[in-house]
Amino acid sequence: NLHAHTFIEMRADAVEEDLSSVGRLMPGLAEARMNASIVPTMRAFGSTFQQMKVLWLSRSELRDLSGIASLVSLTEAYLSFNDVTDVSPLSELDFLTTLDLEGNRVADSDAPEYLNMCPCLTELSLEGNPLARTMGYRNKVCCAVKRLLVLDDR
Repeated sequence: NLHAHTFIEMRADAVEEDLSSVGRLMPGLAEARMNASIVPTMRAFGSTFQQMKVLWLSRSELRDLSGIASLVSLTEAYLSFNDVTDVSPLSELDFLTTLDLEGNRVADSDAPEYLNMCPCLTELSLEGNPLARTMGYRNKVCCAVKRLLVLDDR
């Protein structure tokens, strides 16, 4: 009975497979470890992952975060080593506490302002992004997202 499962570890190719079918088969899914998958856009998840709290999607060719707001219960997102440039879709995640975007391509100086719209965000990693190499990076991020307790694992 897949309805009772709350965790899955899998590799997926969202270009070839419909990920929303996983959400329909496992409506109670709270954690998904999908590292090394092929998921170019968060829209691939559709709107069937209503209970998803923790998502690992590192090294998964992710470029577009549009659609991530459909993961309404998301509290932790581990999206390191992808090709994300625009963090603005994250601004709609009301319960996000932990965000790992290490090794992406975030360069926009307004990115911290968008992340500040996540009212629960306390842990953030932007290390390895072009933004992290700019003058005053740590100060700018910490001033913009005042409730941060951890930035880049420090």
